[in-house]
Amino acid sequence: MVRGLDLARAKAVAELGPGTGTITRAVLEALRPGTAFFAVELNARLAGLFRRNFPEVRLFEGDAANLRAYCDQLDVRQLDAVVSALPWTTIPRVVRGKIVDAAARSLKPGGIMTWVTYRSPKMKSVRMFNDELRCAGFRVGEATVVREALVRAHVFHCVLER
Repeated sequence: MVRGLDLARAKAVAELGPGTGTITRAVLEALRPGTAFFAVELNARLAGLFRRNFPEVRLFEGDAANLRAYCDQLDVRQLDAVVSALPWTTIPRVVRGKIVDAAARSLKPGGIMTWVTYRSPKMKSVRMFNDELRCAGFRVGEATVVREALVRAHVFHCVLER
């Protein structure tokens, strides 16, 4: 999820849908000291578990569509990266559109949003979401398989081009 994001040079990074923090651990290991980092989790139960696992990480318990407002609260002008484990292909299109828009407004030009899916990149829902990202100004990279198991995980790195 974090390979290729150059987090060691990042000044500000957000994680959407951290759950209990599986990916958070890798993000924290890759960040340099002093990097602004925060997470956004909608599910109250998962937010509680996340806080126990990562008391040092600023967590906003709320909607990822409010990403720009969370950045403003922390005086973060632009994010270098948005790491996301949200279940994008199952989120209603209108809702995910608001989240993608918030990410695009929060990232610097050339910033990267990464997302993971356990569905095949050839599936219509994955292709549709990647098309939505393109319409929002992202260049969507090829899927990278990060785990071979019963179900493969595919990670997409999407660069904001505007």
